[in-house]
Amino acid sequence: MSLLRRTLVDAVVLLTVIAIVYPLVITFIIKPQNPLEAAPFTMGYVDLNRVFTTSDHGSKQYAALQKLIREQSAAVQEQSRKTEALRKEINQLLSQGNATAAQQKMSAYQQNEVALNTLQQKASALIQAAQSEVDRNFVGQLRLATDQVREEEGLTIINAIEPTKTLSYDPKLDITEKVLQKFNQLYPATPASSEIKLNQKAPQ
Repeated sequence: MSLLRRTLVDAVVLLTVIAIVYPLVITFIIKPQNPLEAAPFTMGYVDLNRVFTTSDHGSKQYAALQKLIREQSAAVQEQSRKTEALRKEINQLLSQGNATAAQQKMSAYQQNEVALNTLQQKASALIQAAQSEVDRNFVGQLRLATDQVREEEGLTIINAIEPTKTLSYDPKLDITEKVLQKFNQLYPATPASSEIKLNQKAPQ
């Protein structure tokens, strides 16, 4: 009788232990620990356009790019003005019945039209190449600056503020000023900041 009682007690204890431990084991197996739950997830936002246009180095690169665009646009406009003037002159000669003089001007007009098309293509290619070069350099420099700020501030991730994609965010998460200061520290303005080095020259 004593043996039966002991067996029953042992069985009850075993069932009690299983009832307590089993759910914990199942929970651990089914729902593994999420690393993000163990560590706080913190983020910051940075205005890339502000860093580029107001930083010491970036602002000079931006100014150099705008200068290049103005120069190329002016060259295209000047060539376009010459071509248009010849076209109007030819039309005037034709309206006056002077076909011979109009024909003599036609060759010059065609040459100017070809020159205009060539200049437009070269200007477009040059501006695109300059834009790509500036963007490539800026992204590499910005990555280093944001990496250092992220480590110093203990952030998990830094997102870009994009007007077309960032619908809303807490201004307290804006770390643009800190990134701007770090960018200026890493990349101070130099005489080379006002230049955009390319393998091709501006069309003459």
